[in-house]
Amino acid sequence: MLNDVPQPSQTLGQTQSLIRTNFSIIDTAFSINHVAYNDPSGDQGKHKLVDFPVQLSAPTLAAGDIGFYNLNNATTTKNELYIHKITGSTTSDIPFTASTLSTNATPAANTSWYSYIPSGMQMRGGIGNGTGTVTVTLSGGIPFNGILTVLVCPYSTTSGDQNFAVRLVNIISATQFSVYVSSRTSTGAATGSFQYLAIGY
Repeated sequence: MLNDVPQPSQTLGQTQSLIRTNFSIIDTAFSINHVAYNDPSGDQGKHKLVDFPVQLSAPTLAAGDIGFYNLNNATTTKNELYIHKITGSTTSDIPFTASTLSTNATPAANTSWYSYIPSGMQMRGGIGNGTGTVTVTLSGGIPFNGILTVLVCPYSTTSGDQNFAVRLVNIISATQFSVYVSSRTSTGAATGSFQYLAIGY
């Protein structure tokens, strides 16, 4: 881009080719990921896609600004799309494309998993088992700062009625909760498996 064209002392004859060069440079730059200005479809100037190059470090945004950027994530070791967003009285950088799929393209059924969502919330799922009171510890994946809700349900690979039930007892800490596995037909503890979905941040 010729930023110093035209100069006050230059004539039109001197600057015409330089100005045309500038327009050519602008048109070439704009044509990347954009529909052409003169496209007959009616989509002139619209984005075809938004392509985020990998940043070497998290960019600094002006106060109050929200932005997207691509950065290698230390946990997944993959390039993830981040959103820089307002959270309460501060801001956070959320790697919202990070999930189990970042490191495992085909996770097996009934295994632990996690996923970020753009708001900054996380979902984590898996299977637990035991007798009576069982404590589940969430581990692996992106750091988990707090559990807000846990949903649990009985799980068995055996068809037919199973004589146990499960309920949430308590959210113990940022990464732990407890459930109680009990008999359906009598009082007291029972042994069984359960699936869980923990939602937090």
